Amino acid sequence: MQTFDQALFKLYKDGLISLEEALRNADSQNNLRLKISLSEGKTEVDPALKVEEKPDDPTVMGQRAGLLNMELEPKPR
Repeated sequence: MQTFDQALFKLYKDGLISLEEALRNADSQNNLRLKISLSEGKTEVDPALKVEEKPDDPTVMGQRAGLLNMELEPKPR
């Protein structure tokens, strides 16, 4: 059994998906980015491995909306 990110890592290493696709769909972009960097013999995470979130992703949009609502609520006195 393997995690979703492990499956993405294998697909990326086998050349079946791009780096961007792997990171965009990862449960943890940071962990997958680190695993890829280490597998390529790098001691530091390459900043070029940063992938922007999809703006139409409802999960991300919902999280941002929740943060926005928290910011708009008046602070208790």
